[in-house]
Amino acid sequence: MKQAKFIPQLGFIQVQISNSMFYLSLVNTLMLGLTFWYTSGSIIAAKYAPWFTLYMFLTFGVIITVLMMLFDWKVMYPSRQGVLNKQAYKHVNPAVADLQKILKNQERIMKKLGIKGK
Repeated sequence: MKQAKFIPQLGFIQVQISNSMFYLSLVNTLMLGLTFWYTSGSIIAAKYAPWFTLYMFLTFGVIITVLMMLFDWKVMYPSRQGVLNKQAYKHVNPAVADLQKILKNQERIMKKLGIKGK
């Protein structure tokens, strides 16, 4: 199916909106945390841990977020990239097709030159 050609600025707008979603989700998460604290979190904290303050709650949230980010970076990201690379290589990929042509040409050249390959 033929793709439509639009001005590049349209794609730029979409990319910028999706890039800003990260920052908006941080603000949204902070607002959800504050809403929880002021609706039921502080009541629970007052009952079971009266020493637990809003700042401790926010610090705990930041620590959990950083730990989740570290887990994602160290474990999930390499796994996700491995799967995506495998899928990209396996399915219709022009870079793989070009590489296969290059390897066939290299093999042909090596045969003409009398060089044994691996």
